[in-house]
Amino acid sequence: DFRYRVSEQTEVRVNLQGARERQRWPVGGGYNGFIDNRSLQGLAELERPLAGGTARLRGFVQDFQYEYRQAAALLPIAGSADSLMQHEQLRRALASYVRDLGRHRLDLGVQYSARRITSPGKVEGNRASDHVVEVFARDAVRIGTLLITGGVRSTNSSLWGTSVNTSVGAAWEASTQWRARATVARGFRAPSFKEMRYTFLNTGGGYTIVGNDALDPESSWSTSAALTYAPASHVAFDVEAYHNAVSNLIDTRLQGLGPDGYLRYQNVNIAEAVTRGVKPSVIW
Repeated sequence: DFRYRVSEQTEVRVNLQGARERQRWPVGGGYNGFIDNRSLQGLAELERPLAGGTARLRGFVQDFQYEYRQAAALLPIAGSADSLMQHEQLRRALASYVRDLGRHRLDLGVQYSARRITSPGKVEGNRASDHVVEVFARDAVRIGTLLITGGVRSTNSSLWGTSVNTSVGAAWEASTQWRARATVARGFRAPSFKEMRYTFLNTGGGYTIVGNDALDPESSWSTSAALTYAPASHVAFDVEAYHNAVSNLIDTRLQGLGPDGYLRYQNVNIAEAVTRGVKPSVIW
């Protein structure tokens, strides 16, 4: 990680990370399974004042390789098992701007992402890619001891379409000992490459799994309310109640027999789900 202050107002940061990992475990018949993962990622960021606020530019790259092999010994054999290399790439650029305007703190930004996966024999056509453009805005307003935040983010993908999500929150510090907060937010989870393009044939099991290009993103409405009591500077008691309503869940369902005579399973959007609960905690 490298940081350099170009001037009193401008700072540059460069970060690089890399990893190489091997996993080995017995798979039966005297054989071992091996997974080799290799990853490299890096970012470069420039931050400086602009028009009364702070502007930030960031570029991010990530590469990931995955390979599965087998052997009776302690080292994998080239070409054994499912040894086809999988390769995932991500390129991302972000431009954001933050400025204080009286009681308001305005946060604006746009982000562009390009993703690609190469997975021979597993993804339809061996490759899949998409381009994602996200635009977001948030405003935080302070009114005495009350902080109100509101935000919206629009995400558009060349693969699955558009999702617009909003959030509203409030935090009230009634005193140095009591604080209350509440939020209402809409979220989503985009379908992955494999959920949309994955293909898998198990001849021994007599079934095949196929992706679904028509999948919609999973979406949810989340609400929460919490209260914190801090009788002293070193201890706090917190209780939070939450409720999440999720729709368009993605799951694998049997679609009957395929033209090849195998049972055919496909990823589809199914019914709704609800999670709710209360979470107490003590912070010391």
